[in-house]
Amino acid sequence: MKLVSSKRRMAVIGLTVGLIAGASGLAAAYFTSTGSGIGQAQVGTASAIQIAQIGGTPLYNSRLTDATQYQASLCFYCISNNELGQRITLAGGGGAFSDVTVDMANFNATAGSTSITFTVYAAGTGNLPGAPLGHVTQSVAFPAGPDGGYGSAYCTNVRISDANSACGIANFTTTFDFSSQSLTLPGTVVWGMTYNDPQNLVNGGLNIQLSSDAAVGGQGQPSIGSETDANSMFADTNGAGNGATGGTGGEVTCSPIIAGFTEYSTATNNVCGLQPYIPAVTFNSPGSDDLYPGGPAQVINYSLTNPGSASAEVQQVTISVAYDPSGNVETIPGDTASAVDGCLASWFTINGSPVTVNVNVNPGQTVNEINTANIQMSNPNVSQDACEGINVGLNFSST
Repeated sequence: MKLVSSKRRMAVIGLTVGLIAGASGLAAAYFTSTGSGIGQAQVGTASAIQIAQIGGTPLYNSRLTDATQYQASLCFYCISNNELGQRITLAGGGGAFSDVTVDMANFNATAGSTSITFTVYAAGTGNLPGAPLGHVTQSVAFPAGPDGGYGSAYCTNVRISDANSACGIANFTTTFDFSSQSLTLPGTVVWGMTYNDPQNLVNGGLNIQLSSDAAVGGQGQPSIGSETDANSMFADTNGAGNGATGGTGGEVTCSPIIAGFTEYSTATNNVCGLQPYIPAVTFNSPGSDDLYPGGPAQVINYSLTNPGSASAEVQQVTISVAYDPSGNVETIPGDTASAVDGCLASWFTINGSPVTVNVNVNPGQTVNEINTANIQMSNPNVSQDACEGINVGLNFSST
């Protein structure tokens, strides 16, 4: 099945004396054309690039920045599993952990919601996970598959002419927030997703997006972090279907699935074609620490999203502290009523701005800019009590 997934929500962070999402800026799209003949053509208008502040450098990322590149997804009930997951190695040996983002897809004709649990385990020994480090259970809403869903007569006819069509598939993203648990993860962990839906109310059509290893940096290598055990996944059968009959599990593993959340091979053979795909997830760190007078600089990470139908070339991104006519910091950029009297914008320095990015953002694409700029608070010989505990608003603009 071919999927085309839409992107994406990244966590917006704040520094206590911190940062909030800035305003979006405009970016020009460039067109070239050659040919001969007569006629007319109208040049479209480039859409405004949307700029949003995001958290710190991810600990692990196997999601695609270009949503149109998703080619497959992993069904859940079709292989009668209770839990699906993977053993992964985090960048930088692990660290503080805030949330997990998962790209998903709904093949059903109707919208709805279902309870899903995301659990992070210690690595464990052999093919087993270790002790749970934390979990989040939440209701996940999913949109209806368009055109009657993937199995509609209309979409079936579409696929007669285009076997890779995404007709009937609704793509979406969900984020599991672990920030209240104050977790620091080790270098290697096992994660697992469980649908808390014993009656199968979602009717087998709620899938987890899969990234091609080659598309995110080479076989077994996500863009950030890595697969600990290449060509493998964790799975747990519910005692029905493929697992109960001693089958291979088809789309999940090339080994019979037994009870218990354990690791199985996904190496390609004549009954298992999952490899070289990996689940599309991002483990995020909480981002910047608080600012203090004379303290260390804190990173400003942000994303560039093109919501339009034409490609947009972004050459530079400029970041500045928002302030009112009196030079006081605005906690909400552009809102003079949010200005904090006595907290001067001149006490904050943006290092690295303007940032030269020189990136072409395709329609529907989101590009993350990580560790390209930072903000620092100076320590003059005056009281800075007015700034304590506030958010420092930031403006973002692009050219």
